[in-house]
Amino acid sequence: MKYSMKNLLGKALKVSVFSILVALPNFGNAKATYMTPSKTVLASEVVRTDVWTNYTTFDGIKIEYKFQDCDTKGLDGFRNSTMVFLKFTNTTSNKLALTYQREVYMDNECQNCHKIGSGEHTYTVQLDANEVKEGNCTTMTNHELFIFANFITLIDGMTETRLTDFKLINLKTSVWK
Repeated sequence: MKYSMKNLLGKALKVSVFSILVALPNFGNAKATYMTPSKTVLASEVVRTDVWTNYTTFDGIKIEYKFQDCDTKGLDGFRNSTMVFLKFTNTTSNKLALTYQREVYMDNECQNCHKIGSGEHTYTVQLDANEVKEGNCTTMTNHELFIFANFITLIDGMTETRLTDFKLINLKTSVWK
């Protein structure tokens, strides 16, 4: 067989490129490896917004949320933090109580899913007819009105962890007097 210099260089280049690609970790799965984390983040990441954003309406109670940075020194042991505040609006003419549980996802991992049924993650909001209750940086003792998102300033030994999603689950309403 006769090989020209051009053919030899072309074959050598193809073999070299193929050898490099095969040697790369996960080359055969490069697309899947790249796409899976992106889809996970996009599918589970809660939209960070600083205006009230609709979450859901359940049995006449509208639920909204927003993110807010708070200077919370001295309030219930929190440091400067980003919080998700919840806003509950009773759109009915009845006094209602909304009980719910929440799943909290930090860096895409559910932090409390294994203990949802313990009661520790169950909250109740009581609303008069047409009443609105909303969390803010000064209502940090009303745990049903906020979700911790992240610390703004880290101190030595802390790692950066961020809220990537939350879910309000097992919602139930009842009339109260």
